[in-house]
Amino acid sequence: MNYNDTQDSLFLTTKALAGYIQAEDKQWYTFVVVVNNVPIASLETVFAINEDVGQVAAELYNAINK
Repeated sequence: MNYNDTQDSLFLTTKALAGYIQAEDKQWYTFVVVVNNVPIASLETVFAINEDVGQVAAELYNAINK
């Protein structure tokens, strides 16, 4: 997290998750999920962003393996 002096606020510079997903047919896929410059109202916002990034990765897995 960083502090923005001009707006007197916190923001999350970057949150990223990358990895590999193996499909049911044994083919491998790479993925990257990146979030940048999100205003932070509270610590709960950071936790919510972490959950969202993880959910995107889970949805990618589900889409590949349906």
